[in-house]
Amino acid sequence: MDAKIIDLDKSLGAITVSGELGGVNLSAFQEASDHLLNQDLKNIIMNFIDVHFISSMGFGVIVGVGQDLKERGGFLSIVCKTPRLLDEFKQMHLDQIVRVFHSWDEAVASYEM
Repeated sequence: MDAKIIDLDKSLGAITVSGELGGVNLSAFQEASDHLLNQDLKNIIMNFIDVHFISSMGFGVIVGVGQDLKERGGFLSIVCKTPRLLDEFKQMHLDQIVRVFHSWDEAVASYEM
């Protein structure tokens, strides 16, 4: 897993993740998420375009970030095209907490005024 923080502007940040999200890789993801939340960002994009597995603890981090941003009046957006993960997002009703997009450009454009 590779978690990178990309500061898009003062209200929007992003984390790019690849590989698996779980186990020993989870701490880097949690740290990157906490870093963005500590900057008082209202909106975050999590780019999971190259992710093929998310553990239950990984989903827990996603839910926590989504709820924090919702309380701030913002949004968490997920970029994902993996059919199995998209099904898991739907089954867990995460669409009530996060917005799911199929491309990076689509997610970024959703924040542009």
